[in-house]
Amino acid sequence: MHGPGDTHPNSHQPATEHVERESPLTTKALVTGINGPAGSATVAFLRLRGLCVVWTDICPAESIVDSFFLVPRGDDPCFEDAILAVVSGERPVLLVPTVSEELAVVSRFKHRLRALGVHLFISEPGVVDLANDKLDTATQLHELRIPVPRTLLLSEMQGVMEAGERLLMTTLEGD
Repeated sequence: MHGPGDTHPNSHQPATEHVERESPLTTKALVTGINGPAGSATVAFLRLRGLCVVWTDICPAESIVDSFFLVPRGDDPCFEDAILAVVSGERPVLLVPTVSEELAVVSRFKHRLRALGVHLFISEPGVVDLANDKLDTATQLHELRIPVPRTLLLSEMQGVMEAGERLLMTTLEGD
């Protein structure tokens, strides 16, 4: 898992480092974040279904199956261009972003991916932003009368902590 403070040696550079191996498979899928658990599971799933998988990550791949590209982090301004460069060169029919920090970015340029013939299943940017914001999600669900755990900001918790209530703390965004 890659944290928000991580840096990438190729930051602000399009995807240029590339390793490829011959594959008899022709239908390609592009999977991001292949060094993480969701990425590696997605690759295994797609390979079992006969797809050639093009991999990307911000760190070198631990193992190469078909084709790998080193790309900047999802919050890097060059991420979009790096993914579009991989798509233009490799021509995958499917893109599966598996890193939560990349979802909002990909949702904002999905029209460009679709214009290149790539299929992807991702919500509109506002929906992705809502899903990535745990407080906003809890607030909106509560307003719709959908039961959610009591949700507070850290600044609102003093009385709760003094009362000895059990707490679960998490970040507002991400995993």
